[in-house]
Amino acid sequence: MVRSGGTTFIDLQTVTVTEADGTSVVGFGPTSEALASSAGFATPYTDYLWHDQSAGTSRPGVYSTVGMNGAAVVPGTHTFYLLDRDLPALERYDDKGAQTTTQSDPTLSTSMAPYRSCVGPFQITEDGGKLVVECGAVFDLSPVQSQDRIYRGSMEKLESVVQTAYAPEQGRFVSVPGNVIALRGYDVCRDRVVVHDDQWLNMGANIAVGALPGSTKSAVPLMVFVGQTPDQAIVLVESDQYPANYAVATLDLSGLPAP
Repeated sequence: MVRSGGTTFIDLQTVTVTEADGTSVVGFGPTSEALASSAGFATPYTDYLWHDQSAGTSRPGVYSTVGMNGAAVVPGTHTFYLLDRDLPALERYDDKGAQTTTQSDPTLSTSMAPYRSCVGPFQITEDGGKLVVECGAVFDLSPVQSQDRIYRGSMEKLESVVQTAYAPEQGRFVSVPGNVIALRGYDVCRDRVVVHDDQWLNMGANIAVGALPGSTKSAVPLMVFVGQTPDQAIVLVESDQYPANYAVATLDLSGLPAP
């Protein structure tokens, strides 16, 4: 799907546009369903709808709320999380067919301190086991409520995270950083990705992407994904000069020490 004044769904196998509408997509659930919001997160009474982009239909009224500052779906499921900036709290919602059951726990078993500084959006890793807030705070997720939303800590030396990928086999996160905290203060790292271990969240590498593939322009990472092997990082990059060019860079991380 593509966001540009709304949402356009594209079938990558047939390379055809299946539907375009005015909603913004939060994440994809099972089969062809996506969780879509009818308004921005800063707008009161945002409705979250399960939208079937193949059938062109929506199941209305999944949830309506005030003060939400982020939402994400556990990939391939009907489970999604909302960040309530007013409580603050991470709330989990499970959709069972046409019915919605709510499991909301504003009094988490961990310190509330991370939420006060992490008021921005978050993402859930592709394996569905980790939740990473834009400030670098990491939580363990689990279908078992007593083991869910457990605060693990914050990624070392990171002030903000644009996007992250998680390789559980190697026990590492590979992230596109916003700012990295260095000895001199905050350094903007527009040309690199950073690697953190899963156990302690220590920064193990700070890797420059280099030149844009096929060009002499410097590459600025936008998004990162785990490649065909756990030691590969696939990075979507753009050039640092106008007009922007886009490319995909592949990084080999096999030389990094084990966490």
